[in-house]
Amino acid sequence: MKESELVETWVKRIQLSKNKEYDIKRVLQEIDVLVDSISKEPITIEVKKRLLEKLYQELALPPRLIDGRLLLNEQFDNKYYLDLIKNALEILNRTSK
Repeated sequence: MKESELVETWVKRIQLSKNKEYDIKRVLQEIDVLVDSISKEPITIEVKKRLLEKLYQELALPPRLIDGRLLLNEQFDNKYYLDLIKNALEILNRTSK
């Protein structure tokens, strides 16, 4: 599965979740153990960071309704969960230095 497809799947799962904290932690665990489909090796820290950045960006941007209006409440409701992803990204950044 392509990175963009993975991120899209995770975003939908988190957005539809009744327990966002649980699902975000589950996604973070999935990212941590992902294996490259070609090399069969664990993905690199750089790939993990890229996935987390994409996930963060998708969840940080408020979803748009069909008529173009923004759902700003959704962005603020997700602040705690975005912090979880941001913290995971910061840990990876420290690890790769």
